[in-house]
Amino acid sequence: MAFAFVLTSAGSAPARADMDAATTAYNAGDYSAAFQEFSQLAESGDTGAEVWLGYLYQEGQGTAQDYGQAMRWYSQAADAGSAEAMVYLGHLYYFGHGVDKDLIQSVHWYRQAAELGNSEGEYNLGYAYVSGEGLPQDFERAERWLRAAADQGHAGAQFGLGRMFEEGKGVAADKEEALRLYRQAAAQGYANAQAALARLGENQ
Repeated sequence: MAFAFVLTSAGSAPARADMDAATTAYNAGDYSAAFQEFSQLAESGDTGAEVWLGYLYQEGQGTAQDYGQAMRWYSQAADAGSAEAMVYLGHLYYFGHGVDKDLIQSVHWYRQAAELGNSEGEYNLGYAYVSGEGLPQDFERAERWLRAAADQGHAGAQFGLGRMFEEGKGVAADKEEALRLYRQAAAQGYANAQAALARLGENQ
């Protein structure tokens, strides 16, 4: 499951400057410097930095990979209301990284994020309803959550919703609506949507 990494910070102006330095170091590939910056900010209670620090531990960037530490920092940020952290917790449970694979817990965290309006949470919750992983399969609820994410421009949700309309799963089959959604996703470079358009003999 692909997901965007979106961060917010509620820090003061000096903390904001530190966040800028940390993200600049990360984008430059200087993960050690980024890790040090994010660590200091996270220890001071910056929620955005807590998510970043969890991510660095998850990926082993600037530090040894440590899913336990990733869980710790994501959990702390989630407790502070970070929807991004909730999505990452969902991923850890979905894939069984650092914890026993637990689809029910995964869905719990995706739902928490989705109810805060986070498009990744909406997408992953919708996907869970399509697949029946962690909860009963329900195409009506899948359509609701995928639609919410698609309306925010989430390419994966646009493609998934397009498939539902193409195949008539949970919705009345509607090729034109499927094509519209595929085109939206394809315009963002989503390969599966581009392939679907080619399969249907359509241009982007």
